[in-house]
Amino acid sequence: MRRWPAVGLLLFCGAGAGAILSIGATGAAPPPHRVVAVAGAGSVARAVDALPPVPGDVVSRPHAPARRHEATRAVSARTGIDGHVVGEDGSAIGGGSVALVRGGRRDAVAPIAGDGSFRFDDDVAGAIELVARPATHAPARIALGPTASRRGIRIRVRRGVALAMTIVDAVRERPQPGVAFVVTDPESGVVRRATSDDAGRLRVVGLPHADADRLRVELDDEAWFVWRDADGGSVRLADGAAELHVVRAVSLEGVVTAAGRPVAGARVHVRVVDRSARVVVPATDAVIDGESVAAALCTETDRAGRYRLVGVPPFTAVSVVVRADGLCGVARALRCRPGVTRVVDVTLAEDRAIAGRVVAADGAPCAAVVWVADRARVVRRIDVDRHGRFSVASMPRGPVRLRAVAADGRDSSAVRARVGGRVVLRLGPPVGPIRGVVVDAHGQPCVAARVELVPCAMPRLFDGEPFTTPTVVCDERGRFAVDRLRGGWRYRVRATAVDGASVESNPCAPGAESLRLVAVHTGRIVVRLDAPVDAEAVIRRGGRIVARADFDAAVATVEAVPAGRLRVEAVGRDGIVFAHRASVDVLPAATVDVTLDPAATRDLPGLAVDGSGRPLAGVPVTTLLSGDVPRRTTTGDDGRFVLRALPAGPRDVAFGDPARGFTIARAVRPGPAIRIVHAPRGRVEVRVHSDRDGRPIGHAVVAFMTAGRAVGRVACDPNGLAAWRVSPGRYAIVATADGHRPAAARLVVGSWGRVAHVALRLAPAH
Repeated sequence: MRRWPAVGLLLFCGAGAGAILSIGATGAAPPPHRVVAVAGAGSVARAVDALPPVPGDVVSRPHAPARRHEATRAVSARTGIDGHVVGEDGSAIGGGSVALVRGGRRDAVAPIAGDGSFRFDDDVAGAIELVARPATHAPARIALGPTASRRGIRIRVRRGVALAMTIVDAVRERPQPGVAFVVTDPESGVVRRATSDDAGRLRVVGLPHADADRLRVELDDEAWFVWRDADGGSVRLADGAAELHVVRAVSLEGVVTAAGRPVAGARVHVRVVDRSARVVVPATDAVIDGESVAAALCTETDRAGRYRLVGVPPFTAVSVVVRADGLCGVARALRCRPGVTRVVDVTLAEDRAIAGRVVAADGAPCAAVVWVADRARVVRRIDVDRHGRFSVASMPRGPVRLRAVAADGRDSSAVRARVGGRVVLRLGPPVGPIRGVVVDAHGQPCVAARVELVPCAMPRLFDGEPFTTPTVVCDERGRFAVDRLRGGWRYRVRATAVDGASVESNPCAPGAESLRLVAVHTGRIVVRLDAPVDAEAVIRRGGRIVARADFDAAVATVEAVPAGRLRVEAVGRDGIVFAHRASVDVLPAATVDVTLDPAATRDLPGLAVDGSGRPLAGVPVTTLLSGDVPRRTTTGDDGRFVLRALPAGPRDVAFGDPARGFTIARAVRPGPAIRIVHAPRGRVEVRVHSDRDGRPIGHAVVAFMTAGRAVGRVACDPNGLAAWRVSPGRYAIVATADGHRPAAARLVVGSWGRVAHVALRLAPAH
């Protein structure tokens, strides 16, 4: 068998560019050879099949070099991807990058040179996309098919939109230079960085649009925080130039000691206690010893026990928490002004913890989430595994309350505990789901109708404890079943069909079966007034608001109005009804045009004095009428007050507060001035106890009502006692407490110093 020799050939392609062509084969038969070409600097070697040589000297045959040159040119033509990024006028656009995307994934990224050129050394087969993101222009995308040319590609981009704003120091109220920002467009993935100039102006170029609602503007400087709007909402930037207010961050530093000696390597982090401030605080993105914290607010002490934390939000209550080898120290909540450096030394002691377990109704351990609240505000969240045991470390000295919530909706009563104690959180029995069917007006099932359960009566939650609105979709028979509901809650079932028909049920408790909801098409009401106003149109059914819409000039269009007999009102921003229509009939899928009749209103002036005739200043005055919006005001320095725009008819007027007592003026009509002598003689004492063990409930709140309205609310002392003075009359009293069911009672308050004693016993929620 004849063996073929290996042959190597060096070719020179172009001036200064070398290409190495290697033909090699060994074996019994002349197989197809591999041709490896290296063309130009930075190219990647590729191999293609070449024709087999004939016997003899393959270098001397005239046809061999020609074929080899053709193979070399073919390989060179397919090696790499290159092109230019140009503007709308054809000029080169430099700066930025071009991404190579294949199959939805980014395979490589190449920079854009100053002349607009870019190059990928690898030649990718199949369909690809090239995404250009220039530094000063909007991004552009081009798709290349499997047979499209990979050389000389031109990507045309449009000039990007510029977003301009002025950065203002919210404290000093002057432009602030040197603040770095990152502007991101989540839709296109464009990321731009910019810093405010000496005049505080920030200009971000190369954006695909200037719609601030779709852009994410974030600080890229830990020394500053974004200041919220005056209404407490998130910061919004208007199109074009706008002002964005920022405040300087706070720095915390100090020494961590234990038994008088510095502690090195202790873990230090900042716990944000109050998030109600107008500062956008950092998000919790790390977990330390079971507590969710912000990674930017964590550090460790050095050898001398010193620590320093920068980027702490100002005007926000924060605590410094330090842990090290079974020791713990917590600095009480403090608030700092912007730009200051606060020295907070922490002394470590034995870690204070509260241990406990979560069990089901039958005593079996259960996995759940434990919420820990201090003064009704959530301070910790603990995830408990299936063994049910948990330990909450670094707790404050005072009592806290704990509640457990399982994944299936079962929850426990709120339990008070102190440091070093052990608690058992017993989950309530499982509650049944709410089942039903949604049909249309002809009795046909509403397939894929959206069913939402809106809580309408639920136990009081901790401040900061989240809850979700259960939502499901009907099956092909229009049936639905919603589980994982919480015991003691009541829900309204709201269903919306695909064609827009809707229905809402009466309140129902978990375990309700065989609900039949008939979805009908809602109507529309066009409300008209005589003159433009700044108000809203409110649609009521049986005293409950079912729809509302703002007036545009003198017209308001209220959509999704349920069919039936309704009441239409025009309500001002102060809650006063200045026009209404008592009865309007709405048919399904119909539009009703309503012109409201102006409501006759009058003012009610008055004077408040004490028992000796001296005027009382700064005391609240409130109207009490069931079904009416309460009007509130406060007496002036001379004791006078005016309740504006009261509808005709008698109503009660409450005067006072829990500290001074309450006086109720009965059946007062607007118009003539009234004189209220505030000298409440009657006294009410309410004691609230637990129905389970008879212990007083110190965190209960007692509300007393008359004429269908709450007159005031009084908090119980640690002995479960709430006391106040009130004028004679008939009242209703309602006591509420976390983890307990409300209890109510009626009483008659006499005159001349008599005391009305009421004892209320609250049953646990489970």
